[in-house]
Amino acid sequence: MDPIDGVAAISRLLRSKVSAERRGAKVDGRQSNTAPAPRSSLQELEKELKIRLKQIDAESGDTERKSKVILESVLAWEFGDKVRNEPKFNLLVTRIHHHLNSDKNLSQALHGLIASLGAGRE
Repeated sequence: MDPIDGVAAISRLLRSKVSAERRGAKVDGRQSNTAPAPRSSLQELEKELKIRLKQIDAESGDTERKSKVILESVLAWEFGDKVRNEPKFNLLVTRIHHHLNSDKNLSQALHGLIASLGAGRE
C-alpha cells in the first residue's frame, strides 16, 4: 500500500465517521458558520506523519500512540486544526482507534500504513 493511498483511505473512513457525528453539531449553542482554513496537501500530511512517527520511535516505539497520532493528524487535516480543541476530540480519537482495532482488516490497514510511513523515512 502506498503511504499516500493509505492516508487517503483512512481519511475517507474518518470523514464518514466524523461527518455522521457532526451533523447538526453546534458551537456554543449555535450553528457554526465559519469556513475551514484551506488544508495542506496529502504529501504535506504524509511528511508531518513521518516526522511525528519518527519522534515516537525515538521516545518509545509505542504502536498504539502511533495509531492515535495518525488518527489525530488525519482528523485535523480533514476538518481543520480547530477540531483538536473540541472538548471531545480525544474521546473521538479513542473511539475510532478502538473501532479500527476491533476490525481485523482495518487494523491491518492501519498497521500497514504505520509500517509504510516508517519505512519511507527521510
